[in-house]
Amino acid sequence: MDNITRYLEEELQEALFSLRLGNKADRNAEIVTKYLGFDGLGGRKGGFSMAEVGRPWGLTREMVRQITNKISHQGPTTSNVLPKLKKCSEIIDQMLPCEARIIEKAITDAGLTREGFRIEGIVNAFEMFGIKTSVHSIVEHKRGRFVISSEKQEKWAAEIMSKAGSKVSHNGAVDIASLAKELTSKKDTKIKTETAIKFVKGVVSSREEDDLCWISDDETWLYFKEVKRNRVITRVNKIFSIVKSCRISNILSGIERSFRKDKGDNYVIMPAEVLVKLLESTGMYEVSGQGVVECKVEFNQEELLKEFEILIIDEIKKSTTGIVSEGELEKAIVYRDGATEEQAKTNKYGFSVALNFSPVIVKINNQRGKYGLIGSD
Repeated sequence: MDNITRYLEEELQEALFSLRLGNKADRNAEIVTKYLGFDGLGGRKGGFSMAEVGRPWGLTREMVRQITNKISHQGPTTSNVLPKLKKCSEIIDQMLPCEARIIEKAITDAGLTREGFRIEGIVNAFEMFGIKTSVHSIVEHKRGRFVISSEKQEKWAAEIMSKAGSKVSHNGAVDIASLAKELTSKKDTKIKTETAIKFVKGVVSSREEDDLCWISDDETWLYFKEVKRNRVITRVNKIFSIVKSCRISNILSGIERSFRKDKGDNYVIMPAEVLVKLLESTGMYEVSGQGVVECKVEFNQEELLKEFEILIIDEIKKSTTGIVSEGELEKAIVYRDGATEEQAKTNKYGFSVALNFSPVIVKINNQRGKYGLIGSD
């Protein structure tokens, strides 16, 4: 490999200078390079904006557009002298659909580009120089990028990313298999399970590395740190607002109990080892080899627990045994402060919801109508 065309960047520069660049060849070549991302730099479209490109030269956006269009329309005639660009096309087509970062790394590892070269610039070069490719578009979600080969895949990618986010919010985490089933179960989709799993894994992996968190050793379960409302973590935080340590089995039971309120709630219980990884990944919890979870932060009960949860907790703590009957709790809470029948009716609803569905309250086995607090066993 010669020094002049050691990387794709140099090959594209040679191709540009083989075109008719006008009287200001150096300037025009730099404008095209910067705008289309032929140097591997730039933003989401593979290069810099027209305003950014034209600013050093005192050129308007329209002038940059005219220069770029005039030069880029000559491109296809040079395709026979772009072996590195053609090789990039072969690599990309073999990998599609795939996360952009993975493709970029593969191209760099093949010695075709310097590290950090954005694929958008390569795709722009395909179009300008007439190189055939299976790339349809680059789907973005937040800062993540995913390269797909058809309009149908673009729709699938958007659906999968949306579904993954909602499942993480609802269930605390999501497994790749359930997301793949979203594709294979479609009536108009003929896709094998193995292919669907590969596609889904590629899509979710396009999230930024500081957002995506794999919580199983085989990378089948994951969650997104930037999902604002994670119902499972919220429930675990509730539990640790009243205890300092708790068995993972009890935490799972508490979480499951709290989801029983809505009969149509499709809560998916994650395996214990996955919940352990989820809690450890938050940085707030650590788990011993005996399956005991300890919290490294302090929570404010009043911020996490509802009124009737706190009232029930206080009554149970007053008991010398830590076990109180439903009747005793109802008498102390529903009819507290001389409540009228109307007030008691309102109190009864809040009391019943807290007693039966709070993750911090447990029904004592073999003791009918008796309740205690989570972690008391």
